[in-house]
Amino acid sequence: FFASVHAKFDVKKGGVLVLGSGGLIGSSMATWLESHDYSVLHVKNRRHIDLRVRGNLDQFNDTASFVVFLACEVGGAKFLENSASNTQIQILHNNLRIYDAVFPWLEERKIPFIFASTYLHSQASSYGAIKRAGEIWVQQLSLGKTARFWNVYGNEAVGVRSHVMTDWIEQCLKTKKASALTSGHEVRQFLFADDAANALGTMMAMMANGEELEQATDLSTGKWTPIRAVGEELQKQLPCDISFNDAEKAKKRTRVSPNLKTKFHQRWQPKVDITEGLRLMIESKSTANPKQEL
Repeated sequence: FFASVHAKFDVKKGGVLVLGSGGLIGSSMATWLESHDYSVLHVKNRRHIDLRVRGNLDQFNDTASFVVFLACEVGGAKFLENSASNTQIQILHNNLRIYDAVFPWLEERKIPFIFASTYLHSQASSYGAIKRAGEIWVQQLSLGKTARFWNVYGNEAVGVRSHVMTDWIEQCLKTKKASALTSGHEVRQFLFADDAANALGTMMAMMANGEELEQATDLSTGKWTPIRAVGEELQKQLPCDISFNDAEKAKKRTRVSPNLKTKFHQRWQPKVDITEGLRLMIESKSTANPKQEL
């Protein structure tokens, strides 16, 4: 996608509506916005406001000046790569219903927005397909931009959708033992949730100022890290024995490198590495109130 320029607009004339503000990225986004003196409007999760239902966003018709579209039927690898057909259909069905309600509302109200996607958008999976469809929808509307995330981690609730670091920390704190689903030799790029929020805030500011921004912006550290190395770092910070399943290889993913050489990346750089990110997650376990995105 080529870079383009938006007409200038005033974000602070109303509120920034965060769809999914109760989730991993959304909670950090809401905190970032509040710390930068923005008025924040919330759709925390499905129990708060069901985004699958048309008309449920009408309450924000006169108050939302910008939208951060994070809400999604999403989770860690244990959820996204679940081979059960009902899980894969659920990912497609629920996200299509969200799109069918949210995108027409944005178009009708002419509200600028950022849509959260993933580096897995090109993968042959339900999650990849649904995010690819979302990106196409965004491009056709000409109101928003896409943020593509690489493996965001941070404070979140433990459950069927939680990510590997969250699960390991929970297991380590409870039993001093943790187990991995795979051999751990697969490599990933990780981005701490606070850095993700800062990136979204930077994108929003650039859009509001009418600055050049790619249609889809990659958000990552650019550093490839084996899952085993993450486990080894965690064991340095917590007394824990993490066992890997050497007989089980991770589901193969085509390695796609992020484009980190845009004008946006001259303005934004991640600040939190894996060592510091794990420390913050461990620290937050006793003080934070993590919530599930949906």
